Amino acid sequence: MSKLFKREAIVTVGTLRVSGLRTQFRIEKTGQPEPNKLTLSLTNLSPDSRGKLTDQAESSGVAVIFEAGYAGTKQSPATTEIIFTGTARLVSHSRQGPDWVTKIQSGDGVQAYKSARFVGSFAPGSKRATLAEEAAKKLGLPLGNLKERLKAHDFTGALTEFVNGFAAAGNAAEQLTELLAPVGLGWSIQDGQIQVLSDDETTAAQAVLLAPTSGLIGSPEIGEKGVVKLKSLLQPGLRPGRKIEVRASAVKGFFRADRVVHVGDTHGAEWYSEVEARRLPGA
Repeated sequence: MSKLFKREAIVTVGTLRVSGLRTQFRIEKTGQPEPNKLTLSLTNLSPDSRGKLTDQAESSGVAVIFEAGYAGTKQSPATTEIIFTGTARLVSHSRQGPDWVTKIQSGDGVQAYKSARFVGSFAPGSKRATLAEEAAKKLGLPLGNLKERLKAHDFTGALTEFVNGFAAAGNAAEQLTELLAPVGLGWSIQDGQIQVLSDDETTAAQAVLLAPTSGLIGSPEIGEKGVVKLKSLLQPGLRPGRKIEVRASAVKGFFRADRVVHVGDTHGAEWYSEVEARRLPGA
C-alpha cells in the first residue's frame, strides 16, 4: 500500500490543462446506458484560465478529461490514469471568501444518449445483431467491444432475427437497449466508447485487487444476490465491468464491478473509491 500516497489530479478541458490546484471531484459510473457523471471544483484558476474555460465551454461538445491517482517515487512508478472522459455540460465561477471556485459538470456521451435517433423499416429476416450495430452507429461514438461481443454471442432461436421485419422509430439509445436486452446483453458508455457485456462477463482488463494491503478500507458490506459494497483508497483502474479480486477476512473471491464512485480532494481528507460488485459464477 506504500504507493497509495501523494495524490495527483490533472484536468483537461478543451485546450486548457490544469494541475497543482486544489481539485475536488465526484465521479459516478455504472454499467447502465445512462451517462456517467463528473462533478468537479477547481480552486483559484487564474483570471485568464477562467476566461478561456468559459469561452471553450460555450462551444458544444468541448472535451473534459480527468486524470487522478498517485505521483511516482524512486521506489514505484506513477499510477495516475484517466478515470473520466466526457463533455462539459456546465461551467461556473464563484467567489467564496478569498478564493475563486470553478465548478464543472460533465457527462460521458450525454449528447449522443439524449439526441441520437434510429429510424427505419427493416425487411423480414433482418438479423438482431446487424440492427444492434446500426443503432449503435447512430450514437456517433466509437463502438468499443460491440462488434466483438455481437460476433461471439450465441443468438439462438427466434431471437436471432426478426421474421416479420423490424421498425425502428425513436431514440437510438433506447432502441439499442431494446435490441440487446432480450438476448441477455447490456450496454453502457465508458470513457466515450460503447461497452457491451452479458451479466456474467467482465472486460478483458486484469482484475483489480482489493485487500487491506492494497487500499481496502474496513470490511465489505454483504448484500443480497451476491452483491458486495467495498470502499478503498482511490483506485483509478476501477471501472464498471472490470473484474475485482477481493481478499478480506469476511469475503474472498472474484466479482464484477457494476457501480463505481470516485470521490477526492487533493487538499482534504477524501480520496477513495466505492464499488458495488456482484460475485462471478463459480468464483
